[in-house]
Amino acid sequence: NEWSYTWDDLDKYDSDLKEITYSVEETAASIRANSANYTAGSPVKVTDTTVDAAYTVTNTLKTGSILVKKDFVFPSDVQIPNSAKYDLTFQVKRGDTVYSEFTWMDMYVALSTGHEGLTISGLPLADDYKIIETNASGLLATYNLVLDEAGSTISRENIEVTDGGTAEVQLTNTYKKLTGGINLKAYKNVDGSAVTAGSEYDSKFSFTLEETTAGDVADKLTASQTKTNAANAISFDMISYTEPAVHTYKISEGAVVGMPEIATDATEFVLTVTVAKDPADASKLTATVTKVEKTTAAGTEEIPYADGVGVTFNNRKMTGDLEVSKTLVSDLAADADQQFNFTVTLDDTSISGTYGDMTFTNGVAAFSLKGGENATATGLPQGISYTVTETATTGFTLTGKTGDTGTISEAAKAEAQFTNTRDTGDLEVTKTVSSSTASDKQKEFSFTVTLADTTISGTYGDMTFTDGVAT
Repeated sequence: NEWSYTWDDLDKYDSDLKEITYSVEETAASIRANSANYTAGSPVKVTDTTVDAAYTVTNTLKTGSILVKKDFVFPSDVQIPNSAKYDLTFQVKRGDTVYSEFTWMDMYVALSTGHEGLTISGLPLADDYKIIETNASGLLATYNLVLDEAGSTISRENIEVTDGGTAEVQLTNTYKKLTGGINLKAYKNVDGSAVTAGSEYDSKFSFTLEETTAGDVADKLTASQTKTNAANAISFDMISYTEPAVHTYKISEGAVVGMPEIATDATEFVLTVTVAKDPADASKLTATVTKVEKTTAAGTEEIPYADGVGVTFNNRKMTGDLEVSKTLVSDLAADADQQFNFTVTLDDTSISGTYGDMTFTNGVAAFSLKGGENATATGLPQGISYTVTETATTGFTLTGKTGDTGTISEAAKAEAQFTNTRDTGDLEVTKTVSSSTASDKQKEFSFTVTLADTTISGTYGDMTFTDGVAT
C-alpha cells in the first residue's frame, strides 16, 4: 500500500565508539488482521548511516486457483452433434463482489466430458468463493431443452482457495425434454368480498381439482389435488403434458369446517384445457384453458377464465335473528309503563355493533321492555350461542320463560319469551253483630270497598269492582 516512514539523525557510533548497525524488520504486531493472506516482510540491515538510503519491506499476497470443469447431460434419445458448441460465461464472486468474469469460448458440448477445464488464477485466499454460470440456458433455443435444475443458473458455493492450491469445481448442466404445463387457479370471496391475507378466513377453505377427461388420454392425472386458499387465491400444482390432447378438470369446494356461520359454496367449475403444439415452435407444447362451465343450483353456464378470475367461489355468511318478548299479567293500568331490564350475552365476544334493535359491546347487549313489547337482534352469525337474562323487578314475579338459551340459526328465528305477573294479595271484610235480639243477627249491612286505582274492574273473589269500587 506504499506506506513509508523516515528515521532522521541516527547515531553512527555507540558510546564505545563502535559503529552501529541498524535493521528494519516488520513485526507480527504490526501486520494487519488479515496478514495470514500475505507473506511476512524480510528484515533489512542498515550499516551506513552517513548517507540517506531507502529500504523496502515487501509483503506478497498469497493466492490460489480454481479449476472449472464443465459437463452436459442430455436424455439418451437426444443426439448432440459433435459440432454443437457455445460460449460459456462465468462469474467468480465473494458475496456481492465480482472478482472475475470470463468466457470459455467455443465449448464443444459433445466433448465437454473429460475436458481439462479452465483455470482462474491469482485469487486471494478465502473459503466462500462462488462460481456462477450466467448463460446456462444458452442451449435452449438450439436443442429445445430445459434445465433440470431450478432456474437458469448453474453455480457452486463455498469454494475454498488455499495458498498455492487449486480448487476443482465441476459444473454440470442437466437437460431434459421440454414439456408443456399449466397452473390452474381459482379465487375465494366471502359475502362478495375477496378474502384478505391474515383475516379470519385466510387459509380456512379447501378446494379439490380432479380430472374428468373421459377415456384414456396421455398425461391424465392419477390423483386429485387439494389446496387451501392463500388470502383469496387458490393455486393448484403444475400439470405437465408430453402430448397434444384435450383434458377436462373439475374444481369444487370442500365442506366448510369449524365455521358454522359460513355456507359451503356448492358451485362446480369444469375447465377444458387444450394441449397443442406451439405454432411458433412445433417442438413445444402449449396448454390453454379454452372453456369454463359453471354449475350452480340454477343451472350451467359458460364463463370466461381470465387466469382464474372467472373461477370464483363465494361463500355466504349465514345469519339468524333473536327476538326477546315480554308478557305482563297485571290489572294495574300503571303497570303498562313498567320497564323490565334484559341482558343478552353471546358466546362470541368479538361481536360489537348494532344488530336490529340491540346494540352489542363485546358480545353483550342490554335493553328494556314494557309488557307486550319485544326487541329483535337481526343478522347475528349463525352458530353462536346466546343467553337472555332478566333483572328482577320489585312487585313482579317471573312466572314463565322459554327460549332464554339457544343457538342462532338461519333456519328459524330464536325466540325468548318472558312472563311477569304482578304480585297480589287478598282483602277480607268481616262483620260482627253484637245484639241480644236474635233477629238482628239476620240483618244485612252494606259495605263499599274503594281502591286507589280506579282502573280495576272485574270480579276478584267475592267482590266485583267497577272503576275501582265494589259494593
